[in-house]
Amino acid sequence: MDRLTGTMFARAFSACAFWSPFIGGTAIVLAYLPEARLPVLMSIGMPVAGAAVIYTVLAGALSRHGDV
Repeated sequence: MDRLTGTMFARAFSACAFWSPFIGGTAIVLAYLPEARLPVLMSIGMPVAGAAVIYTVLAGALSRHGDV
């Protein structure tokens, strides 16, 4: 695996932490903040994760062409 592919995988898996209820941080937030609601967290986190994935794809495409 080259450096670019590794970077893209790391960014994609890190973006999962923005919305996934299976990540430990989300479970802690829901445990300590009972007024926090998972659908609200996911509705905010999923667009942020989507933006991170789009950024990763664009950065990967640009670096493959030598622009970055």
